[in-house]
Amino acid sequence: MNKLKDHYEKLIFLIVICMLGGLAFAVIFDDENLVSKGAYFEESLPYEIDNSDGKGKLSFFAKHSLMPGQIISVLEENGSVKDKIVIEEIVFKRRATIEIALTNGKRLEGQIASQDDLRLGLEWKKLKQPITLSQG
Repeated sequence: MNKLKDHYEKLIFLIVICMLGGLAFAVIFDDENLVSKGAYFEESLPYEIDNSDGKGKLSFFAKHSLMPGQIISVLEENGSVKDKIVIEEIVFKRRATIEIALTNGKRLEGQIASQDDLRLGLEWKKLKQPITLSQG
């Protein structure tokens, strides 16, 4: 019993090392998809695709300049074109910050001042409704 009292720190250290080693062993060899999960998070895309209600919804997390009427090409893994999709509508969330390029080349940036989402369809260039931005 005296020897146990004299060396209890070493015994606790040995138990902790064994537990950590067992945990590491279980994590490494138990999870077969460990590499693919890590690769998924490292290569996260700047958009999200939702196919509910029979319509495809593409949500971007970064700036883009896509507008209704433009075409998105869907590629196969080998780089060949699988499908081409026409953008039918674009929705800007209320209070979203956007940048508008005017026909004279000037650019305006601001928040959408509307209380509702701003929806632009295929005929967006012919709209008579003003788009109100709050700047500053």
